Amino acid sequence: MRKIGVGVIGCGGAARIGHLPWYARNLSVKLVAVADKNEKRAKKVAEKYGVDYYTDPEKLLQRDDVDAVSICTPVALHMEHTIRAFEYGKHVLVEKPMARDVHECNEMIKASEKASRILMVGFMKRFNPAFQYIKELLDAGEIGRPHYMDVHWSLHDLKGYEYFRYKAETGGGVFQDHGSHYIDLVRWWFSDEPSEVSAEFNIMVPGREVEDHGVALIRFRKGSIATIEATRIGPLEPIYTYWERGQVYTTRGAVIFKVPDWTSYEMPEVKVFDGRKWTCPLIHKRGIDPPEHYMFKREIDHFVECVVNDKQPIVTGKDGKAAIEVINAAYLSQIKGTKIKLPLRDFKINEKMFRNFPRFPF
Repeated sequence: MRKIGVGVIGCGGAARIGHLPWYARNLSVKLVAVADKNEKRAKKVAEKYGVDYYTDPEKLLQRDDVDAVSICTPVALHMEHTIRAFEYGKHVLVEKPMARDVHECNEMIKASEKASRILMVGFMKRFNPAFQYIKELLDAGEIGRPHYMDVHWSLHDLKGYEYFRYKAETGGGVFQDHGSHYIDLVRWWFSDEPSEVSAEFNIMVPGREVEDHGVALIRFRKGSIATIEATRIGPLEPIYTYWERGQVYTTRGAVIFKVPDWTSYEMPEVKVFDGRKWTCPLIHKRGIDPPEHYMFKREIDHFVECVVNDKQPIVTGKDGKAAIEVINAAYLSQIKGTKIKLPLRDFKINEKMFRNFPRFPF
């Protein structure tokens, strides 16, 4: 069987940790080329994997031996690079968040449908065995129906403001970045869709153009509630760089979880309360090199399988859009001071809107 040719556009941390190593180890893949506007970075990555490199992604997309691409560029470029990839007939795995706004998501989905090519969004947490366990537990109904989730995800960065995620052109800050993961997870875990959103944000560190702390409250169609806090000015976890933890309440019990750094091969810690007692299910790691349980590896393997077998991924463009819809609604809620009803049909982000976000007297 012919291997599929893969290219990676963007050679930052997401590509180096979550995409390139796992394409290189997939027996159905021939890693062909990488692209990054930073030539030094592109060349270094290309030399590591023995592939070609470009500073212009167009040249990568023009190659006939590239069947599929990962888009790992900054969020503001996701729509442009994704649509161009579809115009060249490539399948696409685009990193989360899918885009800046609902309008861009709609354009990406249309391009995918026009090209008859796969559009998958990189919500790698769905491929984490611990989070899959929680999904199976909730679906089984053994501890009742979920009615509430809250999650807190913090890191400690009081100095930075040049990073692209601190710029208004990105279309959002830490809530767009980290919040998008748990918007996707709660939709998946609850098997439900958001109906309204309210939120409060602050810009804490001088020089930043978008929120670096915020909390959103999401009401779902079937009555459940979720709160998501995301911050770049919170505490560090004692072991890992990030401090990520949360809980789900059900009608008969609860689930709590604590998550290691996204670069770690360790598994999240999960505890289950069935209304009488707590248990800690053993969720085993599988393998060392490669770590078969690692969420990024499993995500890449799934994307490759979908391309090879021409099947729909479990995380589609519609899932990516659903998260962006909540994020856009949360920003509107901050500005308008009210709950925002969903859906947002074709919302376009305005970079100037973040000038109206509160600035905490740091």
